[in-house]
Amino acid sequence: MQNVCLILLSFSFVGLVISCQPQDNAQYVARATVTSDSGHAEGGLDLFPFLTHQEALKYRGWEGWPDSAWSVTLSEGLDLHFQKPYAFRMNRDTLVVEEFVGEYLQGQDFWLEVDPYRYDSTWITFMVEETVHENFNFRQVQNNGEPHYGKKLRERYEAFELSAFRWRGWSHPVLLADSAHHYRIDTQNAWGGYWEQKRKALMGWRDTTVDFSGEADNVATINVDGKPCTHWMHRGILAVHALEPLNSTRPHQIFYVQVIFSYGC
Repeated sequence: MQNVCLILLSFSFVGLVISCQPQDNAQYVARATVTSDSGHAEGGLDLFPFLTHQEALKYRGWEGWPDSAWSVTLSEGLDLHFQKPYAFRMNRDTLVVEEFVGEYLQGQDFWLEVDPYRYDSTWITFMVEETVHENFNFRQVQNNGEPHYGKKLRERYEAFELSAFRWRGWSHPVLLADSAHHYRIDTQNAWGGYWEQKRKALMGWRDTTVDFSGEADNVATINVDGKPCTHWMHRGILAVHALEPLNSTRPHQIFYVQVIFSYGC
């Protein structure tokens, strides 16, 4: 994760928004179990690999925070469990799960408990909301001998804000590889990571590395028409897909769990 010395937002699962949409027979396929050597799932989704126990050790978190598995029922015969003791609450039909600073979802175990007599197949996809924003060069003002918090800086920043580049959008979903309904993934928002590289390729943006300050969100890694910009992920959505028999009135159910990422030092 990119580290920021101020705790910004907690990593939450906001979601349990249930959508029951019958699918036609052509779509009624357990696509999550079919993958190719290219790392893509059948249907074109990128496959997010399952981290082994050894790979996940670096994400164990702070020593004083023990594991404390808890679960929530998504539907009859379908429960979602989490390894870590995240804070959570229910807002109407919305599950909110907040991750503590230093105890992120990445590398931790979460899993589905599935009634095999109720569901033919289950799988999980994950997508993130991305932002790209232009960085303000404070050093340009400092190099001119102006005070860091002076009137001139304020005027320059206000002018910058009027024309600064900003972009926000959702990624394509990826398929989470599982191990007997268990999931352990790397979601870190590292510079040059998976999500940033995908976005650069889709938008035709170039690489750059410009450090304007000691704060993580002022390190630019994307060049947009000559403007140094930072890629950031604020939230994501886990979508739990559950297939019932074809003669069911709700053969394909999707349970959405919104994710809000936490940053801290």
